[in-house]
Amino acid sequence: MILVLFLVTVIVALFALVNPIGALPILISVTDGYTRQDIIRVVKNAAFVEALMLFGFMFLGVYIFQVLGININDFKVAGGVLLFKIIYFNSYSTDIPEKIVVIVGVAVVVLLTYIILYFSNYIFRFLGKTGSLIISRIMGLLLASIAVDFMVTGLAYIVHTVL
Repeated sequence: MILVLFLVTVIVALFALVNPIGALPILISVTDGYTRQDIIRVVKNAAFVEALMLFGFMFLGVYIFQVLGININDFKVAGGVLLFKIIYFNSYSTDIPEKIVVIVGVAVVVLLTYIILYFSNYIFRFLGKTGSLIISRIMGLLLASIAVDFMVTGLAYIVHTVL
């Protein structure tokens, strides 16, 4: 049950970070005049780049931080700007099952992004510009809330360590 809750937390945080619904108006305007085949190609490329970036930072981010001398709690205090890999994959998930849950969560978000972008015209017609904007704002609020939680957690650890 704890792993399921952790999976939901990872998916919600990543979905808010990626915010594919907020990208709908941009995708619609950028691909205006494209054939359906060209739009599908753009969507596939976008999902591939998203997966490459998320998985790349998930597996290599800790080494980047080590080279730069950045501590995970320093990163949390910085506001969780990148708010993803190093926090879930390396901080909360110390066991193999938790790491697998994060990998599954990333895969689910990439798949959801692909599906949402694939059906972007239909979804945008249903939501409209205002609906997309509202959902985008809600995603931003979720992301800000998660960032504040990371900051508080990071500060608590740093204060505890100093004292």
